[in-house]
Amino acid sequence: MSQKYANRSVDRALDILEYLDVHRQPMRITDIARGVGLSVGTTYRLLEVLVGRRFVFKNSSTRRYTLGFEVFRIGATGPAMQITSARAKPLLARLAADLEADVFIGARDGIRVQILDRLDGAKVGNRTLNAVDSYVDAHACAIGKVLLAYQVAGNLDAQYVHQTLPRHTANTVTSITRLAEDLAEVLATGHAVENEELVSGMSGIAVPIINIAGDAYLAVWVVCPTGTFTSNWRKRALARTKVVARMIAEYRASEA
Repeated sequence: MSQKYANRSVDRALDILEYLDVHRQPMRITDIARGVGLSVGTTYRLLEVLVGRRFVFKNSSTRRYTLGFEVFRIGATGPAMQITSARAKPLLARLAADLEADVFIGARDGIRVQILDRLDGAKVGNRTLNAVDSYVDAHACAIGKVLLAYQVAGNLDAQYVHQTLPRHTANTVTSITRLAEDLAEVLATGHAVENEELVSGMSGIAVPIINIAGDAYLAVWVVCPTGTFTSNWRKRALARTKVVARMIAEYRASEA
């Protein structure tokens, strides 16, 4: 790099991102500062900027830092996200209408999932997801389990070091051992199922969107009231959702 255009703040911020990328686990600010050779004060100021721009995620309870969503959006998931925003919506809208269920698409952001889009298909009286925010805990929903399984199943302990698995309902998985078992099942079956684990009265399925390289940075999540979540409905929904996920990955909108 030409020293003429060197910028110490940019260099230091990139050093922090590279350090978090190498370690890929929640890090204390003191460890980050030591790792990149900066004072804690300077590291804190740079981290605050990176957190504000979502290149770094700060857990408010543990005060530890991991890479944030923007890193993956611009990097590995950038092309997939562009396809999603430009092409996937009609496919997802048709899926929502066909199944009379709410359909979401999302990407993993550390131990959470960022919901990128939502298509409402459930009848207004049956809608159970009004409480779902832009982010959901990955361990408590089908879409999160799919993304964890395909991205970090072999390194799950590192993702949740010094973290707890918050309980949302009586069915929420709250142990790493049980979560690891669920992720193994996801990899064996190619999909995830949830039964009132995030919101009482809400059940759903999720499938990965697997790109040409075999990576799954995005997933489709179909949610309905538990009363609708019968074996027959689930079988139909799973088959239809897998077709849509494959079409999003390959972009065959005319075949939807």
